[in-house]
Amino acid sequence: MVMHTRTHNQKHIHYPKPALLSLFLVPLLIAVGVRAESLYEALPEPARQRSSVWLAYSSGLNDSRDLYGEADLVIAGRHHLLLGGGRSNLQSLEGRVDLSSFKLGYNSAYGEPFEFGLTYDYWGRQDELWTQTLSMPLRWNTLDWSFHIKPMLSRINLYTQAQPPRPRQLQQTNSQAVEGMINYYGPGNWEFEVSGGVYRYDGEPERLDNPITSALFSDVSLILAYGFPRSRLGAAVAYNFRAWRVGLYQESTVSLVDNTRLNVTSLKNTFYLGDDFSLNLNGGRVSAENIESYNFLTVGGQYLF
Repeated sequence: MVMHTRTHNQKHIHYPKPALLSLFLVPLLIAVGVRAESLYEALPEPARQRSSVWLAYSSGLNDSRDLYGEADLVIAGRHHLLLGGGRSNLQSLEGRVDLSSFKLGYNSAYGEPFEFGLTYDYWGRQDELWTQTLSMPLRWNTLDWSFHIKPMLSRINLYTQAQPPRPRQLQQTNSQAVEGMINYYGPGNWEFEVSGGVYRYDGEPERLDNPITSALFSDVSLILAYGFPRSRLGAAVAYNFRAWRVGLYQESTVSLVDNTRLNVTSLKNTFYLGDDFSLNLNGGRVSAENIESYNFLTVGGQYLF
């Protein structure tokens, strides 16, 4: 997952999106978040809300390619409408396949002591494998800390391979998950983050047989975004220069399909080219128990208006 700066309206294009284990989140909120003064007294007046558009392109294993864009539009003064879409091309057992994604969401004003949202995500292709996810991101902010929690409900639809004379079968299952994150801003220009998630699946989706599933668990972008994990845990540290932000991130994901562990180490750079435009360059290395280690690269940009 990406590390967030104090200016919430400036998104950092990222490769993965993990969050903190929910079992530890509630006590941390109670222990750290309580102050003598109220959050509204502690926080400064929120900055002016700005719209933004961003676009990211990434490549990874077996010449996989992923293109994604998103618009964050300010509506009714301080509310945000989120519209996103993308396309992935990857190598499966039966050749190269194209997968699509779509996002529609709402978020309250950034920088308030409490933020909330509601998001719908679609991903996949309807003749093979597709998911539909409804999530509710919640965020609490203080001067030096932010706490995130995101409950998620997903519907997974997947066609099995044909086993003559039996035709392909459509299998469906549900998933429930909680992701979370804690950010600490300081001392100085440093930022620190811990994140993770826990995921539960109805039935036994790990036994479903589909040509795309093998590719889902051998490409980092799909593993981190859509790869049906059992759990995730990550940590990050970043430093903010005047016009450059650099962060080192480490994440570990356990796959639902075969219980293998995938580790991602990435270096994320954001270059601020003026007040309205930023360039993102993220690269790293992936290692897992069932594939050879390989490198990945993501390039993107964001424009604020």
